[in-house]
Amino acid sequence: MNATRWVLVGLLGVGLSLGCDEKPKVVSAVGQPFYTSVAQTISLNQELLERLGEPVTFGESILKSREGDNNVGTALVEVELSGPKGKGKAQVKVVKANPNTPWTSKGGDYFPTEPAGPPIHLQGR
Repeated sequence: MNATRWVLVGLLGVGLSLGCDEKPKVVSAVGQPFYTSVAQTISLNQELLERLGEPVTFGESILKSREGDNNVGTALVEVELSGPKGKGKAQVKVVKANPNTPWTSKGGDYFPTEPAGPPIHLQGR
């Protein structure tokens, strides 16, 4: 009886550990209808360009959250950025109020990682 109990506990542990290996699905923001607005918000921020140096390279862009569809909704996008002077991540929120308007940026923040420093607020467009 004791051996059976340990086998069941062992199988349960293996099953739980296999379930933990599953990673959440990462969705790229590149190519999404709102990505141009995100890129403009980042590219037009002079303080960010000075902090990173030019040229600024856009790395992985991840869709962190999204509500609605391509006609109406909101999205939060995180973009890895790097330049000759440093690197970090920007988070930008974009909104589309109705089907007849373009996606617009509500702004966001840049969080430097190398070198570390205070965040930079990104103005909406």
